[in-house]
Amino acid sequence: MTHSPRTSAPFAPSTGFGSADIALMLAGSALGGAVLGAAGALIGAVARHPGLAMGIVVAWSISESLATQGGTRGGIAHHLPFDLVGGATSLSGDVAVLPAIGLLLVYLALMALAVRRWALPRDLT
Repeated sequence: MTHSPRTSAPFAPSTGFGSADIALMLAGSALGGAVLGAAGALIGAVARHPGLAMGIVVAWSISESLATQGGTRGGIAHHLPFDLVGGATSLSGDVAVLPAIGLLLVYLALMALAVRRWALPRDLT
C-alpha cells in the first residue's frame, strides 16, 4: 500500500486546506446554520404557520440572490445575511470571518427585537 505524498492517510483525498482551515469552515458553517435557523424560528413566530415561514425564508434567499446578482451600489451585497454565511465560513473573501459573524448576530438581534415588539404581545393577549 503506497501513500501519496500529498495525503496523510491512505485513500484520503487532498483538499488543499489545512486542519485549521477545515475547523474554521465547520465552525462557521455551524454558526451560520444556527443563526439562520434562529432567524427561521423568528419568522415562524411571526407567520404562525410552518409552511408559510419556509416559503418566506426561501423567497428571502432567492430575492437576495437575484437582487445582488449583478452587484449592488456601495457593495451592500456582501453584507446581506445569506452572503455573510460564506464570510463566516471563510470561503468568501468579501468579508472577514469575525465581522461576518458579528453582523450575522446583529441581524439576528434586530430580528429578535422586532419579533418581540410585534409578535410576542400579539400572542400573549
